Amino acid sequence: MNLADKIMCLRKQHSWSQEELANKLSVSRQSVSKWEGNQATPEMDKIVMLSDIFNVSTDFLLKDDLSNEQENINVTTKQLETINMRSSEVDRYFKDYKEFAHKISIGVMLCILGVAGLIFSSAVSEMQSVTESSSNTIMGFGLICLLGLVAIAVYIFIKSTQLIDQYEGLDKQIVSLDQATKVRVKRQMITYRKDFKGSLAASVVIIILAVVPLILSGIMELDSAVIISFASLMLVIIAFSVRKIVNGSIISDSYNAIIDNKSKRKNKVEDKIESVYWPIVVAIYLGWSFLTYDWHITWIIWPIAGVLSEIIPVVAQSLHKRG
Repeated sequence: MNLADKIMCLRKQHSWSQEELANKLSVSRQSVSKWEGNQATPEMDKIVMLSDIFNVSTDFLLKDDLSNEQENINVTTKQLETINMRSSEVDRYFKDYKEFAHKISIGVMLCILGVAGLIFSSAVSEMQSVTESSSNTIMGFGLICLLGLVAIAVYIFIKSTQLIDQYEGLDKQIVSLDQATKVRVKRQMITYRKDFKGSLAASVVIIILAVVPLILSGIMELDSAVIISFASLMLVIIAFSVRKIVNGSIISDSYNAIIDNKSKRKNKVEDKIESVYWPIVVAIYLGWSFLTYDWHITWIIWPIAGVLSEIIPVVAQSLHKRG
């Protein structure tokens, strides 16, 4: 397969017309037509732009003997089949995903509230006026509360997936929309993501400020029961903020399956890292906190984890390119 065939193949994978590709490259439609007709060759800067737009290496575009990359692009062509969606189907898709996002975010919040309840039970059981038998009863109630909320959350997770089962595999297909629907959805996506950035920033600030009472209680060397109570309060505040973040993130990501076809080429390394990253962070935080009871110190895990989470995509992309 020569350069002309590769450009045509990749363009069709993205369901772009020659004119749409030309606009992305700031060239005329006739130029793209000549490239695909093997009547002209793109300049090097355009080759680099094509590599970035199509998410392939420049070597793949320029060389004819890269059998491994050829095999990969053929697999991608099979995976990213084109599907046509009507305007009414797109509206139903976003309606279902908004409901899915709402339910999943509620489930996540319940899990965090369950941990907060257990920590609060621990604080109550440590009060001097509480007898040993009452302390065990209180801790048992806290554990039952945790398990009950987690059980409800798991039920919500399982039931909510039924809403989007019908869209399974959509992330591996290129969605074709009529021009009016595409313009409308893009405007909705831009507006929503702009609002979500503000909401995300506010939620992160609230999470950071939620740690302040815990820090102050540690500095003032208050009773351990008081410190644990503040830790429980911190988790309650975090639970509601995380609910907003999860809800907004799912809805924001749902636009990718309809509009952002390039995101469907997200590499497997990044997927695997992200799938285990936050569960590991939570496990480290709770393990460290319960083993040491240094709640006024362990909160530092969250801002560090937040910063590192932004580095993950960069590292993953670097590993993907080296591979």
